[in-house]
Amino acid sequence: MSKFTCLSIVLIALYGCAGVDYTQKNYAGLPAVDFKTDDGRSYRIVENREQKKILIGPSIDPSASRGFVKGLALGSGLDPVSPVVVRDAAEAYLNAGNRRCESRDVTLIVDPYYEVRYACGFSVTRRKSVF
Repeated sequence: MSKFTCLSIVLIALYGCAGVDYTQKNYAGLPAVDFKTDDGRSYRIVENREQKKILIGPSIDPSASRGFVKGLALGSGLDPVSPVVVRDAAEAYLNAGNRRCESRDVTLIVDPYYEVRYACGFSVTRRKSVF
């Protein structure tokens, strides 16, 4: 095996560990909820309201999750989800109650889970019609 191949494997492993460590620091102990969007897709969501961010990924069978964050499974073999689809699902979740929120950015943390930072309570400015 070449030095490049060994280095690549080590870097990929470290990246995965960094994502796991980050997730443990920011989401451990917070409850996971299942959320279904209008298009019928199901997501597992862990919200950190204090930091105004959520961890979101495809919903899975609860028996498959034995990770460090209740409801988070790694290497689940789930199909990848695009950041745009994740953003839309996150906003649907955030606005399902009485909150008025929008996403600020979407970051892949540990495949297939993304972190969505959000802001709530913004005011919507409506344009006046010129007609």
